[in-house]
Amino acid sequence: MKQKGVLEMRLLLEPLDVLMFRSSRPFFRGEQNIAESGPISPTTFAGAIKTKLLLDYNPYPPTDWWKKSEFKKIVELIGSPEDESKISLRYVTFANLKTFEEYFPLPMDIVFSEDTAMLLKPLEDKTFALDNGLYSLISDSFYVDHKPFYLSREGLVKYLQGYVPIEKEQFFDAFQLYQHERRAGIMLNKNKKTADEGMLYSADFLRLNAQVGFVTWIDGIDNFPEECLLKIGGEGRVCSCRKLADWKPNPAKIIAEVNKSYRFKLYFATPTIFMANDNKTWWRPNIKMLEETLNAEVSLISVCLGKPVALGGWDAAKGKQKPLRKAVPAGTVYFFKLKERKKLSEDLEMPLQISDHEVKSGLGSAFIGAW
Repeated sequence: MKQKGVLEMRLLLEPLDVLMFRSSRPFFRGEQNIAESGPISPTTFAGAIKTKLLLDYNPYPPTDWWKKSEFKKIVELIGSPEDESKISLRYVTFANLKTFEEYFPLPMDIVFSEDTAMLLKPLEDKTFALDNGLYSLISDSFYVDHKPFYLSREGLVKYLQGYVPIEKEQFFDAFQLYQHERRAGIMLNKNKKTADEGMLYSADFLRLNAQVGFVTWIDGIDNFPEECLLKIGGEGRVCSCRKLADWKPNPAKIIAEVNKSYRFKLYFATPTIFMANDNKTWWRPNIKMLEETLNAEVSLISVCLGKPVALGGWDAAKGKQKPLRKAVPAGTVYFFKLKERKKLSEDLEMPLQISDHEVKSGLGSAFIGAW
């Protein structure tokens, strides 16, 4: 599955209200009283963009609208339960509304000893090999901590080139980007238009700080409005949306560093789901997909990851809940070696998309880096 194509569109989304990204675990008002937030899934943004394209086709279609050729074209573009979408959401993350700079989830192999940032690296000594055949990770300090930070664009590029970012300006605390806000709600009786007894609940919303929004990277769309409104997340809160100039990391210097040592790390900037979705092997990457993408054979050396996140949600096309699956969290880092000392192509497009589920909806956005 060799990655080809050009990044066609970069969108800036500015929330006009607080947003809700509810946990994928089922929530039943009346049986539960708190709707908790979950990880921000790229699939939410992919669904919002596809819905926008469908409504722009005709928000109030006439009789037999589904038979028209224009509708068939839009379905071919956005996909259906039977056909895969032609749209590929490559990445989504928090961004600065003034500078348009993205904030990337902190890679889990960046740790801190007090205020000093350092990198974890595999300890390639069979004495310290784990039961699964991988190697332990080691740092230059005995006491280390991983913090809920985000990396600047410059920090990401340095990290992918094999260096630890050291400037404080390249790290952003999550609280600099957003706050959690809990609000009360009550379910209404649709027939009586009155509040239902026992249906009071509270919901956890996300309030983005001033000058913070989202940026999405998308390809596969020929025409999209220069400016528009999108409904995002639970309760369909509105975001303004506009196109931005293209930006992505230049892979040449990064791949050059990788080809010097014939080893690389794979940093996942969004959650990803792998086929081996059980309690023991949910984290194991799809090696075959990666090798087809890179056109090279690889060996997995080690992995740095956190607790799994649950991804599911509502499938609007099929009208039912998606299966709840364990996902590798954003920030996870895998360490590989290239077999037969084969070099990677320096024009490899990033991010790669390595996921066994919903890969075109933004899961499995991964960047190659040196170690």
